[in-house]
Amino acid sequence: MCVKKKEDSQFYKSGINIEYIQNNVRKSLVREYTYLRKLKGLTQAEVAERAGISRTNISRFESGEYNPTLEMLVKLATAMDLDILVTLKPKNNNGNGEIIETEAPIHVSNVMLVDPKTKKPTKVKIDKDSKGKKIRISKKSNEKID
Repeated sequence: MCVKKKEDSQFYKSGINIEYIQNNVRKSLVREYTYLRKLKGLTQAEVAERAGISRTNISRFESGEYNPTLEMLVKLATAMDLDILVTLKPKNNNGNGEIIETEAPIHVSNVMLVDPKTKKPTKVKIDKDSKGKKIRISKKSNEKID
């Protein structure tokens, strides 16, 4: 039995599924990288040119087909003017579970505007003012939303 298989079999005996953990870490990394790339308004081709990596490798990384090396991650971060932070922390093994707060992007469909009068979330309707310009109006209070 080769050394790698022996190490993996030890993890499986202890109840740790290495592939599952790797996939979760990879998905999280890809999601964060893609979000930041789009936030900076960069295309895959632009990042590839800046990093000296082929665009196809970046595409494969973003689709989850490619497991990036640390060298590739450093090049991508440098090309996008980002720092890399890797955190290892002990697991909470007491069985009580744990709530971990982390910053993450929020999708626009999960955001509501606040009514200026009631200070509560409201739906919005679009109307036209006297000049024919479109304006947003709160459905709760019929107040104009700036």
